[in-house]
Amino acid sequence: MTDARTLHEIQLYKIGNNEQSVTVQALDDYSFIILGGRGERKVFIDEDLKPDKNGKYIINIEYLDLKFFYPNVDLPKEFEMPEKVLEARKEKRRLNALAKDAIHISHDNGEPMYFYLENDKLRLKLGEKEVTSDTIKIKYNKKTVNVEGLGIEHTHLELPVNVASEFESVLETKKLLNLKLVFAGTSALDGKKYYAVDLLLPPEKWDLVKGRFVFFEGNDELQGWLTCYPQVVAEILGIPIDGL
Repeated sequence: MTDARTLHEIQLYKIGNNEQSVTVQALDDYSFIILGGRGERKVFIDEDLKPDKNGKYIINIEYLDLKFFYPNVDLPKEFEMPEKVLEARKEKRRLNALAKDAIHISHDNGEPMYFYLENDKLRLKLGEKEVTSDTIKIKYNKKTVNVEGLGIEHTHLELPVNVASEFESVLETKKLLNLKLVFAGTSALDGKKYYAVDLLLPPEKWDLVKGRFVFFEGNDELQGWLTCYPQVVAEILGIPIDGL
């Protein structure tokens, strides 16, 4: 179905006092068609059109057989596609490409700001400028990232809820990739060596190994949740033991 928002009518000629036109129909933002007098159909690709030596985009329309409609009129064999039409469609393609992989688009600054998650970083693009961040900063109890490189009036930007949620998930996954067991100390009572997980485990992972941990409290050298079964815990969680 042709998108009515991208239809363009190109005026080719006049008959008497009445303007006659041939309709150029956009198939999408990348191609268009012109229909001939007997139903001829030819597809044109925007990016295949090249300007002539005068910088004009000329399209041959001899194939259209327009004399079927106007047998007594001397009709042109070509017409100039307005550059402004092609430029508008080119801009639409550029915006489509920017929006394709964006997880969010904001218009708070007057022009669109695009948010992308790439590997373990958040990239923000505003016009020709962009910044990347590998962390979330809490400013005034809000989740933000530094945007000094975007040239706007403030140094930090509050993240939209969905962006903050997705970015936090990425950062949490990154942390888990670096998870390991670290030596905590040797018990003075039984000589067992105890190890701690160096980061807080998410509930679903903690449930897998909590039976292998003992909680130590007080002012002794061993404190918190520790395990004397590091090999077992490491195998279950798929993490290394520091120093081994």
